[in-house]
Amino acid sequence: MSMLGPDAHFCGIGDTNAKKFNTTTVYAVDESDLELTNDEPRAVVFYTDKITNVIKGVLLFNVMGFGEEIARKLIRDMKPFKETLKEYSKLFELWEVVVDSLKEDKPDKVGLNDDELLAYQRED
Repeated sequence: MSMLGPDAHFCGIGDTNAKKFNTTTVYAVDESDLELTNDEPRAVVFYTDKITNVIKGVLLFNVMGFGEEIARKLIRDMKPFKETLKEYSKLFELWEVVVDSLKEDKPDKVGLNDDELLAYQRED
């Protein structure tokens, strides 16, 4: 993890060479209060092989928690992604969790079944 300033943390996992690989960036944007938010921007950048579409690297921007472990697992699996990378981005802590109602403020993890989601969660 590296810091560019008090509100800018980034971490690169795997091969993050944009000249070698295709890049896809998924930003966390709360569109309901886009003008009122003071949250730091969060994003995940996926680096995929141009031929096989296998994830080769992940860059996390202001993503905390188990993001590094999840990225390592995605790279280690070496599977061509079948869902869109936006579906994989839902595995990372891009959206805030609402504690009062015990519901997450994330969109549903559509496209990934329960077994796939459990496979990417850290085992205790």
